[in-house]
Amino acid sequence: MHILERYALGCGAKIGKPYIYDKYFPLPIKKYITLQPFSKYSSKCYDYWDDVVELMKPILDKQEIKIVQIGGPKEASIQGCVDVQGQTNIPQCSSVIKNGMMHVGVDSFAAHIASGFGKKIVCMYSSNYAENASPYWTNKEDMVLLTPDFGTKKPSFATEENPKTINSIKPEVIAQAVLDLLGVDQTINRETLYIGETYTKRTFEWLPDCVVDTNALKIDAVICRYDLHQDIKYIEKQLQVSKLCIVTDRPFQIQTKKEKIKEVVFMINKDHYHPDFAKWCRQVECLGIKLIILSKYPEDQINDIKLDFIDVGKILYKKQVAPKELPVGTKIKYKSNRIIVSKGKMYPSQQAIEKGLNVQSQWQFVEGEITEELLQELEYLYVEKA
Repeated sequence: MHILERYALGCGAKIGKPYIYDKYFPLPIKKYITLQPFSKYSSKCYDYWDDVVELMKPILDKQEIKIVQIGGPKEASIQGCVDVQGQTNIPQCSSVIKNGMMHVGVDSFAAHIASGFGKKIVCMYSSNYAENASPYWTNKEDMVLLTPDFGTKKPSFATEENPKTINSIKPEVIAQAVLDLLGVDQTINRETLYIGETYTKRTFEWLPDCVVDTNALKIDAVICRYDLHQDIKYIEKQLQVSKLCIVTDRPFQIQTKKEKIKEVVFMINKDHYHPDFAKWCRQVECLGIKLIILSKYPEDQINDIKLDFIDVGKILYKKQVAPKELPVGTKIKYKSNRIIVSKGKMYPSQQAIEKGLNVQSQWQFVEGEITEELLQELEYLYVEKA
């Protein structure tokens, strides 16, 4: 039963169509759809709206249709949208929804406002059943309700989830639903195979083979991958202009600016490990530098090594990822929110560095192949079928 019908039954009342007070808001756009990507409950917030907009914006631009993002002032802006978040009160937001061609978003107040105006709606549900809380006044043929596969797993009815089930809905499914409901005759020929757990977190890494301008990048510290490239003179140079977080699998010696090293992440690498490395880690801690010890191997594979660190610190174990849909040898294309800078160029992965596949931004796809090495980086990647 729909929750509104349950309330009506309990109160002995009839359900009527709501009167919604709307107030003019100056929006100099003739054709647009509204997007409310967030909810106050994190379990309802979809994390891949940037990718959804990236898919449908070029197609909507050809139709001269804009995407207007509505919501609260503290919510993140989605790239490619006309952002009016925090600029409207509820009556003005209602006016924006009323004059739009359709509404897209998560289960939220705006979806029900749109329904009250009889607008076309694409809405996403995850922590509850769509049948219980769907927009009530929109005709069924004018509404697409997207949910995860509830065949094997039921809704949690929780305000927080980890991992979030709403993220199992693929971006191309949402974008295609919008185009279909708008009557735009175009198929999105893209297929998402995998989205890494930390894909949405933008990170910047650097191989010490050049000096990077942190002011231009608007970051205060650089993650230095000394485990991938060893050139101490560039680390010394970079420490003159910025702070560093250093990832290493071997000891190194810094002569100056030790106070600018925020932390050291020691990666256990069985290929060239020595018991003296644990003693070096203890020295790092004695210098007052934060130390993290990380292993890419399962605990039972480093039994002979972990005893060396018993007086140093706790070893954290990197989650092993090997999706069934991505066996070794699979041809793919991928992008990453993690950028690795080497010799002044940007790369989305170590594999891309080896193949010379540099990118201009984190949104650019490169072609690749699933290898054991790339599986170690999968948590950062958005992977599509080649």
